[in-house]
Amino acid sequence: RAVGCRLLAMPKTKPYSVLKHEHMVREIERVVPKIHKRLQAASYTHAGMDYEKLFAFYDKNGDGLISLAELEHAIRRNLRLAPAEVSDRQVETLFVAIDQAGGGGPAGKGGDGGIELSEFVNFLVDGPVALDLESSAVAARNGDFE
Repeated sequence: RAVGCRLLAMPKTKPYSVLKHEHMVREIERVVPKIHKRLQAASYTHAGMDYEKLFAFYDKNGDGLISLAELEHAIRRNLRLAPAEVSDRQVETLFVAIDQAGGGGPAGKGGDGGIELSEFVNFLVDGPVALDLESSAVAARNGDFE
């Protein structure tokens, strides 16, 4: 009597690039609340929270935008988060996410190459929930910033 042979369906695996992207999104989701919390703490003054003063402090060249380099400087020097805690790629992803979340730039789509005061304040007030980290991770990976 012949024994039926049934092929077992192999579980479908995701391509390496998809797995890498998902890992990046999970990692940025892990560190953004820490950055948000430290930025909020840095905004406190004797009179309460002063987001404009903090923005002006981080906007080193005074052009009204926080560039990627300025954000990285703020995270590394002022918030004291080393690359072991927050990678350069995560800083880039956060930069893109805050910039895109603001709705400025051409046709109201954000992504104008710098973080405006309103975008900065929105992130500090609304926190990580206001950000689209998924698409920002793609943009940062592709170098679609600045």
